[in-house]
Amino acid sequence: MSKAIFWMRRDMRFDDNHALSQATNNFDEVYPVFIFDEKILTKLKDKSDARVNILYRRLQELSKVNKIHILFGDPVELIPKIVKLTGASDVFANEDYESYALKRDKTISKKIQLNLYKDTVVMRYDEIVNGKGLPYRVFTAYKNTWLAKLESDYRFIGEYKIKRKNIKTTKTIEKLEINSLDEIGFNLSDAKISKINFDVIDEYDQKRDFPALDNTSKVSVHLRFGFISIRSLVRKVLPIDNNGKKIWLSELVWRDFYFSILANFPHAEKNCYRPEFDLIEWSDDKKAFKAWCAGETGVPIVDAGMRELNTTGFMHNRVRMIVASYLCKTLLIDWRKGEKYFAEKLLDFDLSANNGGWQWSASTGCDASPYFRIFNPYTQGKRFDPDCEYIRKYVKELEGVESKAIHNPDKERISKNYIEPIINYSKQRIKALAMYKKAKEEYLC
Repeated sequence: MSKAIFWMRRDMRFDDNHALSQATNNFDEVYPVFIFDEKILTKLKDKSDARVNILYRRLQELSKVNKIHILFGDPVELIPKIVKLTGASDVFANEDYESYALKRDKTISKKIQLNLYKDTVVMRYDEIVNGKGLPYRVFTAYKNTWLAKLESDYRFIGEYKIKRKNIKTTKTIEKLEINSLDEIGFNLSDAKISKINFDVIDEYDQKRDFPALDNTSKVSVHLRFGFISIRSLVRKVLPIDNNGKKIWLSELVWRDFYFSILANFPHAEKNCYRPEFDLIEWSDDKKAFKAWCAGETGVPIVDAGMRELNTTGFMHNRVRMIVASYLCKTLLIDWRKGEKYFAEKLLDFDLSANNGGWQWSASTGCDASPYFRIFNPYTQGKRFDPDCEYIRKYVKELEGVESKAIHNPDKERISKNYIEPIINYSKQRIKALAMYKKAKEEYLC
């Protein structure tokens, strides 16, 4: 009787799962295991972290169908241990491209037979290259090649069938299991995530930038944890018969692109992708950063976005760009601080996408917004939330204030109930341009 371990990671589903398919179609008994990695969890400050709760509840739901052995500890030690306990010959898992995961998997591979498969992305970082075999640095060129490759071979989005009868449990692993979040130092909460809304796709191109419309598919969290297959999402929009589907698919391609950038240019995880901007002298204004985090900058659209993040664990993508630009190019604070704060708060936090998004906004990244493009938060608010529905939802102090006043940057104080802007946008814009220009000039010297 052949035995194998299926190590569930960021692929939390029993359908269309590449590694699980390979395991169940080649072994008689496959034992699903999930490990709460102590090295990751010990870094989380909030012991009621919604993401940990979401994961735990998902595991409980899946275990009603096929039991998953839930463990806590260091995978480098636990994976070889359960291989020995069960007599399994192989471990199956899907690839994870983050630096910590790559190092962890390499270490484990020296101890046991670890079989890894592509599942998190449609196109792996080494599958989309230019004519010289080098990774793309410009998104449009990457996307065109990505789409052409998909069209030439739809097996990239084929569904992986699971032989469910071969998914088993074993008492030899049960003795290592945890029975509650309390055992690992976390509190159980009622944290939930929104259901995916595919109905928005057809009009996605027209309505995606307006946060008050709530016209996003809410798929990002489901993708982050692998509750749904990326391949199934691409299959969902084919054929591309309207512009809404086209733009929505582009967002999935952006996701693959950012995975590719971080895998091919690992220095971008900690440093600016563009080295000239490592010379920027960022502000260390702790008071301003604290105000930004709390949504108390005195700039309505920025404060609304940060308060949405702090209360829901989500932020509309257009607003993410606005608050990021404000932090880096108005407050002149290092993008890495904002990236770290998002990492702590976002339910859909994904290292590659978070890093890519922040470096795009800060103009330090690959194919990023040019440094002289500085979002005016008042203009952005007026354009994308003209009636202030989104702003008033999260900035309650402005409920009785006219929209015209809310979008007016010249007023020192919008309302007596609302704080004054902590900084002058126009003056800071001039400083930002000088800051970036100085870094570029010093780099060339």
